[in-house]
Amino acid sequence: MNPNSNPTLIRKRVVKKALKRTPITHLARRYMVSRKFIYTWLRRYRENPKGKWWEERSRRPRSIRRKVTPQIREKIIKLRRAYGLNIMQTEQWFKRKGLVLSHTTIWKTLQQEGEQPWRKKPYKKKARKRFERPKPNELWQLDIKGPFWVEEQGQHLYLLTVIDDHSRFLLESRLYTHPISQQEILTRLQHCFQLYSRPKQVLTDNGAQFHAMRGGTSTFTRVLAQEGIKHIRSRFFHPETCGKVERQHGTTVRELKRLRLRYCNADLRRYKDYYNFFRPHQGINLQTPGERFMNQPPKDILPKSVTDLS
Repeated sequence: MNPNSNPTLIRKRVVKKALKRTPITHLARRYMVSRKFIYTWLRRYRENPKGKWWEERSRRPRSIRRKVTPQIREKIIKLRRAYGLNIMQTEQWFKRKGLVLSHTTIWKTLQQEGEQPWRKKPYKKKARKRFERPKPNELWQLDIKGPFWVEEQGQHLYLLTVIDDHSRFLLESRLYTHPISQQEILTRLQHCFQLYSRPKQVLTDNGAQFHAMRGGTSTFTRVLAQEGIKHIRSRFFHPETCGKVERQHGTTVRELKRLRLRYCNADLRRYKDYYNFFRPHQGINLQTPGERFMNQPPKDILPKSVTDLS
């Protein structure tokens, strides 16, 4: 047997020569081993010369920190399946509890339970000119989605959404079974004014409810002006201007299904509480909209109708 192919003989020979003051670099080149390994063998020999210092040792850490206990595993799965939180939102939830879990730890736990990624295609981030008002109630965004077909209920629905630009706070979210009229929008805005005070500006697209089709000033603009609010419209064929509220439409429709809530205004009110005060929002540094809008701390307990979904 070639002695140079026996790891044990190599280690003993290297340590013997190193103790005789042979340069470590020379030994590393001669026996094609790492200098770090030579220093490790020397340290182990000096600690216990009569022991079996040349044998391989387990690389398992002495203590495993951040180990996923059965209770933590159960909570990760519940946050995913019942509450619809993604990996970053789950990480933020645990951080609020004083426990730091990495993305990899959370994702491995989900994979072990058979969870699949929600995003099927890789996300390509497009360069956009972003804007955000510095304070709440400086700008509200308002938009209408629909008609969109709901298979479970067998009908078309329309969704009215109003959000605060700075905090992403969901001020109003309401479903209709018919096209939403201008008067219905103004009624819901008046309700928001009573609850959250008046904004300085309201941003909309150029829908028939907001824009005078024959020129001049629309009724919607005049009513807002009477309230001391400036009405801003996006330019034609540019939905990115109202991107926050457009995105909110998709989030609401998708998460209602994920949380197994019905497409009705009763469940939509419960979803608003979940969205505003429980769910960390990735667009505002994983704060909840309620933290930014009214400095209200996140809720640990969801409404009973949502928490029972698990």
